Amino acid sequence: MDRFHEPTVVDNSWAVNCVGNSCGRMSDHSTARKIEKIARALVLAGVCILIGAPVAFSVGSLDQIRVQWERQDVFKDGRQKFVVTVTNSSKELFKGTVQISGVDVADSTIDWDTIFLNDGLAPNGAKKFAILWLKNASRITSVKYSVAGKFQTIKVGKIDVPFEETGLRPGLNYMNVFVYTPVKDRESLQKIIAIYKKRYNSLRGFQIMFFNDKAKAARDLPMSDAALSCQFASYFINKSNGKEGLEFVK
Repeated sequence: MDRFHEPTVVDNSWAVNCVGNSCGRMSDHSTARKIEKIARALVLAGVCILIGAPVAFSVGSLDQIRVQWERQDVFKDGRQKFVVTVTNSSKELFKGTVQISGVDVADSTIDWDTIFLNDGLAPNGAKKFAILWLKNASRITSVKYSVAGKFQTIKVGKIDVPFEETGLRPGLNYMNVFVYTPVKDRESLQKIIAIYKKRYNSLRGFQIMFFNDKAKAARDLPMSDAALSCQFASYFINKSNGKEGLEFVK
């Protein structure tokens, strides 16, 4: 994707939710009105929700959920491709839905689609994306959105192994983690790995780089020569191909 557009309807409130490849299409304008009524009911029930202007409910930390979209010159069955990327910069797991609506110059809805985030969007800057196909796209001049869902605390437990997270580098459905720990045995590292498996379970994969010098440990990518000199192990998991492994640097 070359560039992203911030939805013009946004005030300083970012849309929420994310993706997967499952999208439920709504068939008429009455559906949109029903969704707004449901959204209001969810607010009364204590469910976090954020709706693009003119109606905007801001509950909890929804301002830490960011939505970006890109319109691409790709067409299928009379519909145009829109790529939507969602980022969760909160410290909690987010579960919910996001409705994307394409509107014309008169602010009338031309077409819309709904993205279901069933497995949730992991915290700490994790990103996911969805591909939407909107009809009559030549009439769409802007994009609106509405969001409903809940934040959940991820319970990871405690371990008897000293370690400190020195940095993170989020990717699309993936996370790079940088960890300092003075221990080097496989059993101890597996305890640390188990914590991150719980924290990033909703992602397709993640990688942990282990360092034995806190001052030199990496905090982001690319890693410096100093960080590389004190890296002693790395772990990766890729759910797409079922592969994972803990490897020690020779």
